[in-house]
Amino acid sequence: MPRFTPRQLVLLVLLTVVWGLNWPIMKVGVAHFPPLTFRMVAMWLAVPVLAIAAHIPSSEIGSGY
Repeated sequence: MPRFTPRQLVLLVLLTVVWGLNWPIMKVGVAHFPPLTFRMVAMWLAVPVLAIAAHIPSSEIGSGY
């Protein structure tokens, strides 16, 4: 089993929390907005986050290989 650096552990915990909050947020969001509108808003919020993540060099995150 590989050993994780503290940074990798923080990223793993952050990913787990975001992933775990996904369903409750979707449930509340779809209750207040039509499904396609909610997905559009979610995509517009996700684009900047993904753009930032795409610019992080993989050497900083660590590939584990």
